[in-house]
Amino acid sequence: MNRSAALFAIAFFAAAPAVAWDSTCVKYGNTLYGASDAAKRICAGSDSTTACSTAQDEARGVRVGEHALLASRGLAAAGLATLVSAQLPSYATTGTPFGTGASVTPGVPGVLGSSSSMLRHRTTLPELAEVPDASYGLADFLLGNEHCFARGAVSSDATRDRAARGTADGATTCHDFSSRMGSVNSTHFGPQAKASYVNYHALALQVAGRCRADVAKLPASDAYTAKVASACELEAMALEVTGQHYLQDSWSSGHMWQRWGTPLFETTADGRVRQQVVAMLSGLIHGWRSLAQDYAVVSYWKDDQLCMPGFFSSYTPAEEARHTSELVRFGFPASATRYAAGGDDYLLSCTAFKQSERWAVASTQSDSPLRPQYRRLLTCSARGVAEIYEAGPKTAGARRNEDVLLESGIRTSLDDGCWAQRVTNQSMVLGSAVSTLARLDDPALITRWAIERLPWMASTVTTETISDATWTAIRDRLRVDFAAYGLAIRQAAALRPEGLDAADLATTPLLGFGANGQQTAPVSGGAVTYMEKPQRAQWVTSAVTACTGDGDCASDSYCEGSTTAPSAGRCVLKEQAILRVFRHGEVAHWCAADTASDLAALSTACRSGRSADACTTCIEWARPHAKSVAAATTCATLGVSQSVVVGTGFEASADASANKFCRGN
Repeated sequence: MNRSAALFAIAFFAAAPAVAWDSTCVKYGNTLYGASDAAKRICAGSDSTTACSTAQDEARGVRVGEHALLASRGLAAAGLATLVSAQLPSYATTGTPFGTGASVTPGVPGVLGSSSSMLRHRTTLPELAEVPDASYGLADFLLGNEHCFARGAVSSDATRDRAARGTADGATTCHDFSSRMGSVNSTHFGPQAKASYVNYHALALQVAGRCRADVAKLPASDAYTAKVASACELEAMALEVTGQHYLQDSWSSGHMWQRWGTPLFETTADGRVRQQVVAMLSGLIHGWRSLAQDYAVVSYWKDDQLCMPGFFSSYTPAEEARHTSELVRFGFPASATRYAAGGDDYLLSCTAFKQSERWAVASTQSDSPLRPQYRRLLTCSARGVAEIYEAGPKTAGARRNEDVLLESGIRTSLDDGCWAQRVTNQSMVLGSAVSTLARLDDPALITRWAIERLPWMASTVTTETISDATWTAIRDRLRVDFAAYGLAIRQAAALRPEGLDAADLATTPLLGFGANGQQTAPVSGGAVTYMEKPQRAQWVTSAVTACTGDGDCASDSYCEGSTTAPSAGRCVLKEQAILRVFRHGEVAHWCAADTASDLAALSTACRSGRSADACTTCIEWARPHAKSVAAATTCATLGVSQSVVVGTGFEASADASANKFCRGN
């Protein structure tokens, strides 16, 4: 391949925005994720046959990447190893009649309101740490990535975007990382990452606290109480582990800077293209290896200068001494101490295969220079899950001994010591490839070529139509803005190589986008419609809007078909997916929300004998409403006085009453 063609290929492969710690999904069918073999799976990788290839595959497969491994280690470090194997519960809906032939394999996506049988997701708790790389949120994942909750994701044209929301192709396009999700992944960097985590952590605390209060009201000897406790605790932990994705990202050296951008899609064609260019260039600055390692033409440059820790294992001591200035380093503004760092795709020694084992981020060797980074990451993760567990009913009893690696000085996952880390000015220069050499082996050559091509590639992948004049204007402004950025960080590195100011991009906007710390308000305030609303009380649909498809609903809702007329549905908030999956834990909500017609429809389906799942679901839904001679209904015990009551009240237990109501015998 000639040099021009090679460089074009480099720019092309650089186009996809990169993620932090690797998220990997494989189509293993009924295989269950296991922490004991997580490292082995990461080392083995996945091929084109087993890898999840679509957004829907991502919601049905098994997540076996670095994020899941870090989550499992965080749980274990907090003394909660028993929760590593905890699975999401099975669930069902009354959206359509039971017994219509729907699959009940783990591969069925959770399209609530369109399912005719029990949905069984064998997803374990640690896997949820990978959700934000392939789904817009936990609810999106639970709904099978089959809806688009991101306004403007498909098109800047509002009419086209709204129409696409109700189609399968629209949902697929919406979840494409390279052309859509990557544009708004500024939430995985700096202050926006913290704001995202804070929302999930706060939600988890809300659920855990309410869970503990509910369980305290219920009879300790009742088996149903244990079911409620387990489900609501798992719901709280699911929210926390999903949020920990952003905490983990912040501890990849490739994410220890702010990145430009906003979590909301731009509303004009020009804005969308500029937004995509910014995402592409951010991916070029970090995460380069994940894009280039599989292509021979760029293999010479595949090691990432903002993520690669340490030296090549083949280096002699003299060579290491010559390359010391190329090490990635990080620190905290309040301290002059600097530490060695590593990031994306360099977590384990098998993936950091060109470095010695001691230079893997999660190295087990006590003399690893990266021990401070990994220790702090593990500590912050453990503090987060421990706080949620302690706030809830603690179904597994007292936590076991914490890992000896944990730092006693970090008491909470919201500590500045978990979020203020930034790479040094010298590291930003290396990662941004803004040196002034003009050799073929100079990474800056890649950057200069990419800047010429990125506007064209951005308009292509986003399918936005812009004029030649607009394309040229974006390219010319990109040249100027990136030159200003390059000059600023080179000056910072020359004057303060160990300083941290270059990583905060305070005075260097790019194509109109400032440092992402300027855009935390939409995340904190719940204006990012594709993420979970930050208050649990906001998850309830108040006004019912009729619909025949998602395009009839607000961007934070989807159209759920009715039991009697699937074509005449209602708009339902996406968070209802979480309430349904963890139904037993949300028993007080459903005590108030279940109607007599809902329960009657389930009873009819059960008595018809169409499906075993119909009876299982009916009994589970009716159980908190069931009256018996032994005690008041669960709903009444929880103080939901206006709830539906089923059963005659003469049965010996609520379980017997629910069974009789559903089966009629």
